[in-house]
Amino acid sequence: MSFLSELKFSEQKTDYESLGYLQNPFPIRGKVCPEIYVERPELEPLRQHFLGFLSDDKKQGGFWAIEGARGLGKSNFLQHLDWELQKAQQSGDLKYTVHQYIPSQLIAPQQLIEKIIQAIGEELFYDLLKNKPTLPVSTKGTDLARFFKTISRDFQKTQKQQSLFDEEQNQNLGESTRFLMRWMSGHQTDTHERKKYNLWSTERMPPAVAFPYLRTIIECLDSLGLVKRLILLLDEFEDVQSLKLPAKSEYIQALKGLINSFNWRGLFVIIAGQEGSFSTIGGQYPSLSDRWQLAGLLPIRSATEAVKLGKAYMVSAHQAYLQVDPNKKIERLSPSDVEIKAIYGDIVSPESGRVSQRDILDQLYQWVEKRCHPRD
Repeated sequence: MSFLSELKFSEQKTDYESLGYLQNPFPIRGKVCPEIYVERPELEPLRQHFLGFLSDDKKQGGFWAIEGARGLGKSNFLQHLDWELQKAQQSGDLKYTVHQYIPSQLIAPQQLIEKIIQAIGEELFYDLLKNKPTLPVSTKGTDLARFFKTISRDFQKTQKQQSLFDEEQNQNLGESTRFLMRWMSGHQTDTHERKKYNLWSTERMPPAVAFPYLRTIIECLDSLGLVKRLILLLDEFEDVQSLKLPAKSEYIQALKGLINSFNWRGLFVIIAGQEGSFSTIGGQYPSLSDRWQLAGLLPIRSATEAVKLGKAYMVSAHQAYLQVDPNKKIERLSPSDVEIKAIYGDIVSPESGRVSQRDILDQLYQWVEKRCHPRD
């Protein structure tokens, strides 16, 4: 008898099965479905640059800014790219690459570096210390060089005591790994810790120091064949405008410092923001805007594009349904092409002849809800 043997599981059917779905195929307003993406021709230059970055041993990086009005799919694109990268890494198709999607709430320099450190992860930092990499000559005289020298010295001490080597070495390396991650993330350190690793700095590492150190860490991981590329996806860049001037300048300088530290090698950054935010911030900080390449997302411009968008969601939802009931394939999914075009015609702007991706998906969501719950 199993622990839950008396629990009866019933086969629950949903109101959407008559249309060939387990649930409404379209997202409720404001929800992002990262696994669904419809080709955006306006992003083709970015796509080609990004593919080159992933496949070229020279690792020529990039810095792209994606702008567009609300509801055009900026977050959908970044989250889809994050989803694709995760999928490629899990399958083994993409190796030696670290990436991080950073939402709008994280717009402080310390949070930015901390998310990058988290993306690299404790396992890679541990392997880095375990392999005792040779640091570049440029780090001579820095706290980072003194830290690694201390680690190497302690490694040699424990190696002489072979019987205690494995257990003690692993324990020491684990402790040092966690300290290194915490220290580089800008967390407070105490006098005892800094003395242990022969650090001359104050309690916290500022981003201006952390980013060059980060570049050195990536170089060392690269030399060990562990990490070659770092990808950052920053969403809702317009939120930077809400910061007070000192905080805004600090963040912009940190972002610029990150780009400069890598000098277009091994780092690819994509930031997305509302229409106008890049011209405003770029006008205030031309030294940053001079570095990015700008791409603009376009709205839905025709009924045909609306149909293409709607079908992407419908096909995905129907495929999920077929995994549960493979014998109930529906050839003509609803809403039909004619119905989608009618919905597009009802909401399209007479002046521009355009509609946002969010608005058309919301109307399609409402159409399915009314069809499946006519009494609500």
